[in-house]
Amino acid sequence: MAEQPPLLEFLEVMRLLRTECHWKREQTHRSLARYLLEEAHETLEAIDTGDAAHLREELGDLLLQVYFHAVIAEEHGDFTLDDVARDITEKMRRRNAHVFGDASALDAAEVLEVWERQKAAEKQRSSVLDGLPPGLPALLLADKVLDRLERAGRAPSGVEARPERASRPPGSPEDDLGDRLLALVAEAREAGVDPEQALRGAVRRVVAAAGDEPRARHLVFMGVSGTGKSAVGRPVAERLGYDFAEGDDFHPEANVRKMRAGVPLTDEDRWPWLRSLAEWTRERAGQGRSTVLTCSALKRAYRDVLREAAPDTVFVHLVGDKEVLARRMAEREHFMPRSLLDSQFETLEPLGPDEEGVEVDSSRPLDEVVGELVARFPRQP
Repeated sequence: MAEQPPLLEFLEVMRLLRTECHWKREQTHRSLARYLLEEAHETLEAIDTGDAAHLREELGDLLLQVYFHAVIAEEHGDFTLDDVARDITEKMRRRNAHVFGDASALDAAEVLEVWERQKAAEKQRSSVLDGLPPGLPALLLADKVLDRLERAGRAPSGVEARPERASRPPGSPEDDLGDRLLALVAEAREAGVDPEQALRGAVRRVVAAAGDEPRARHLVFMGVSGTGKSAVGRPVAERLGYDFAEGDDFHPEANVRKMRAGVPLTDEDRWPWLRSLAEWTRERAGQGRSTVLTCSALKRAYRDVLREAAPDTVFVHLVGDKEVLARRMAEREHFMPRSLLDSQFETLEPLGPDEEGVEVDSSRPLDEVVGELVARFPRQP
């Protein structure tokens, strides 16, 4: 059987997920809006880093949102992914007559002018400023307003971009600053500079000069068995670009035998194990690498050992109902028996007010928990 093209295979994956995944089945266009915005910003970040692998990953996440919305629309009988592709193909052909039609070769400025004229005719705009989303970031909105006015022959330039202030209270600092910012956007347009990128570049230079470049982060996913430390921690590490380690893999065989036999570990059993985890983190911290480590870290004293490797370690405490956790433990293959869950709850010391960390309910859908944590922490610098 011939292998499906990746784009078609991905469409079938999304259709199946809508059928079989409870969380994905409950989503709507509106509920997904925040994720579309998040992925767009993460794609911009990837472009800024110049990291091709990072950009490839974020473009995939952005493509996921396109497919997700298309599959929802398909279920409602509104349109399909093929309709989306067909429409954009027709639009590209229509608005690029210099490539697909009889128009003569144009320079870049003329191409853009033809594009805008064609777009205005298609949208049947009554005003030159119709169709500008008011929710655009201010710099981008200002740039687009000036662009539209210029094309209509109505835009001032440079310091003349300051509109009349006759109707404004004299001496308003906010209005005056707004006028000056608008004038700077007009100045950037005259110089052929993207004001948004110019400001982002200036901010990066300030950060670098201050010596406060983004630092490596170290996360420990803690909690009793069954809370999903690995199920949550691994995809979070993958999406953030952090190094990942499964704490259970560091247990000596003697510890594994005890737990498999239903015998709780003592502190004497745990200290060498915890020190080996701290050493793993210390090595990567020395290389400037961010890390995700899964470890029960039930006691404050255990967490103190891990903090020795990286004092700013953040503990992500995954919590859940005991009955739900027991059911999860019964369904998985692991050396930790369900009988030890009670002893873990007895040993557990919640995070203190002076400990850097966050408590997360892991009984929610996995995608939701992972998405929340990915949005909370920065990518590997």
